[in-house]
Amino acid sequence: MLTAFTGCCDRTPKFMSLSKRKERKTTEDCGEIVYPSVASFKAHTQNVNSLVLFNPRVEENENGLKDAENEASETELQEVGFSEEPAKLDLDDANKRSKVLASCSDSIKLFDLKDCSLLVNLENGHERDIKCLTVAEDLNFLFSGSRDCSLCAWKFNFGHSKLLYKLSNLHELIITSVDFNQTTNSLLTGSRDSTVKLVDIESQTCRQQFQKVSRNLVTCVTWIPNSFTDFVQTSEDKQVYVWDTRQFEPAVVFPRKNWIQTSCDVAPNGSICISSSNGFDSEGCEATSWDLKAGKMLYEYKSHAQTVHRCKFVPESSTHFVTVSNDSTVNKWDVGSPSNPVDTKRPPTYSGLISLAISRDLNVYAGAVSGDIFTMKI
Repeated sequence: MLTAFTGCCDRTPKFMSLSKRKERKTTEDCGEIVYPSVASFKAHTQNVNSLVLFNPRVEENENGLKDAENEASETELQEVGFSEEPAKLDLDDANKRSKVLASCSDSIKLFDLKDCSLLVNLENGHERDIKCLTVAEDLNFLFSGSRDCSLCAWKFNFGHSKLLYKLSNLHELIITSVDFNQTTNSLLTGSRDSTVKLVDIESQTCRQQFQKVSRNLVTCVTWIPNSFTDFVQTSEDKQVYVWDTRQFEPAVVFPRKNWIQTSCDVAPNGSICISSSNGFDSEGCEATSWDLKAGKMLYEYKSHAQTVHRCKFVPESSTHFVTVSNDSTVNKWDVGSPSNPVDTKRPPTYSGLISLAISRDLNVYAGAVSGDIFTMKI
């Protein structure tokens, strides 16, 4: 069972999708396939800012479905803000279904990928739109960061999901990225206030704030797999940092790039990091690989024509990664072959693609400015 999370805001102009006539173009119409076969569903009215996949657990007692601690009361459910009465779920059926969780403005939505039906709509967590999400899979916790500078922790259990707590004013500016370390149960938050913080999810307090680096407007934070202490961070100052939680300053600072670094991810074996950059008219618009052990740049991957918003390694692979861009394309790359992507998909939309998640069976989920989520094999 898989679950994906998406974050959305309502402050970006909506783009129109292509007409059905154009979507149906085939080799019989013009001698070439304009768009590959890509499934999609409408998650939001505008930007899908974040996508995360995970496998939730469902527990049951004599009263039926409940969360891992105790069943949410009617008052708690009302406070979270369900737009519809949660459907009654059969435990075995719930454990078999795939889910997608999407957030828009100040709400978080849970969709069933099987039929794209809305399962849950959590509305009353944030006061402004949600920018980022991460999951503590073993705990069934969700964490969301927002433009209101707050962090929310949610307990996920289908119709009995609830808001656990909210840390208001954790940062001085927008929280742009959150990431959870499954090994140490540690939560990172990054913000445009140029700070990265380590949050204790049990005491609900900031355990550590790392050195504030001038102009280091954080765009993404990512734990290095199987590491107890190290994480990678990208910034609008065009640099990629490696931090050690035992220190208060960066352990490694890679050479400055020419473009804002928009996101980062680390290979499952922990040896290589990739970052993506902004740009336009094919200038910038690239991904970069970095050798974490040698502390140097490896390759640049150039194919996109507009800003590359997200990059992510294929699950359980340290040799292939995927990028999504404002040019509405999805590229799969081989780390050792930067000249051309291994595969390219173009969903039937003019909207930029701004979020990305990849399942273990190689289904790619790309969130668009239009509020659509496109799914494809790549």
